Amino acid sequence: MTAPVGTVADRLAWLNGITLAAGSHVGPANGACIMEAVSYVAGEAWSDSPACVSPAIAAFMRRWNDCLLGAARERLLKPLLLDVLDTATTPEDERVRAWMALDWMTRVNAPAWLRLAGLGEQADAMSAMAPLVDITSADAGRATMGAAKDAAHAAARAAREARHAAARATREASAAARDAASHEAAEAVRMAAAAQAASAAMHAVVVVHATARADAGAAAWDAARAGAVITAWDAALAAAWAATGERLDHTVAELQESAADLVRRMCAIGRGGAS
Repeated sequence: MTAPVGTVADRLAWLNGITLAAGSHVGPANGACIMEAVSYVAGEAWSDSPACVSPAIAAFMRRWNDCLLGAARERLLKPLLLDVLDTATTPEDERVRAWMALDWMTRVNAPAWLRLAGLGEQADAMSAMAPLVDITSADAGRATMGAAKDAAHAAARAAREARHAAARATREASAAARDAASHEAAEAVRMAAAAQAASAAMHAVVVVHATARADAGAAAWDAARAGAVITAWDAALAAAWAATGERLDHTVAELQESAADLVRRMCAIGRGGAS
């Protein structure tokens, strides 16, 4: 599709009149995901990978768009549209943004799920770590990454054990409550869902930490993908929780607002902003 016509004001008016949707779309008359909307407002050819946007930010935003529900897309993503414009800066900036995504996943997102599963000690260990930075920049960065990997593996083991224990408790409580409502059964289901969320979050952290290596380019892209993957886990696990009759509203709301703050900080890189 060729570049859109009209003024920026015209294109912003179009944005206000549409509801963001998951997936890709043929053109503005058929709806848009957040990154397609960015390409249109920026005056570029229709695409979910606009040239004016940082690839790391675009990767995060595409996945986040697809795992949010309609109302949440409107509330969380539309306000970020103008922020992400003109963030395609330097390779060095991309590495910083990508490590910011990995740091957020490790020290903010994963601990929230661990706490929900009652694994406060492991959550505290993760959140108290030094910020993760490009491991090629200094020996201190490599040491921090090594400590983060150790903490992530320990938390992942604890989350797996909690998940298995919660599954056993759920089976036992459900068997005892076949003919009557049971607080114990409901609590067991809640803990099973929380442990599953924590286990999934820690699995994503461990996988990405294992692949982040001294090759700065590979580490950067691994980190960017990590941020997107964990965002998808948020939405999927929240939906699974809702299906049990329980809700994760408070935790999910906090993490989604935190993700929005992460995107704004990533956008500030290259504009004189600090991580």
